[in-house]
Amino acid sequence: MILVRSLSTAIKEGFRIIKTKWAENITSTAKQSNPFGFDSNVPKEIVAVFADTSSKEEPVIVGYLYASALSDLNTGDSAMYSTDSEGKIKSTVKLRNDGTAEILGTGDYMVRFNELEKEYNKTKAVLDSIISVLTPPINEPGNGAPSAFQAAMNVAVGAKTTGDISGAKIEELKTIS
Repeated sequence: MILVRSLSTAIKEGFRIIKTKWAENITSTAKQSNPFGFDSNVPKEIVAVFADTSSKEEPVIVGYLYASALSDLNTGDSAMYSTDSEGKIKSTVKLRNDGTAEILGTGDYMVRFNELEKEYNKTKAVLDSIISVLTPPINEPGNGAPSAFQAAMNVAVGAKTTGDISGAKIEELKTIS
């Protein structure tokens, strides 16, 4: 095994091929080896671990040495990240040792949409019932005039409608229920 620098990548016959440079101006190509189900397109100048296989014509890249350790990982945490073409980290997914997953940071929460929608619909049903009671005139007993309370509520509610939370659903993200 030797350490090399990545120069470029290409896909050939379904494999990601890494063109590398080592020594002065010696270049080689090797297939990138990843865990099953993972792929990455390494930026230029990243140090790679280049290894020969039993077939000299099929060397592989078995990993990378890249000074990008995430300093906020605790024992047992795992992370994956993407970089821009300069190697600067742009997005992360961190799996924490307490069972939480942070996707793109900690600035907001994801919600269990189905539960949120169920509770929202309960609240909407109550509000819709109140609005339906306010719509027809309710005359006060004795004077036959519309209720002052009803008039005040109609002014407060006016032409407002209940919201729609369907746009908050992120179809591409699912969680346990």
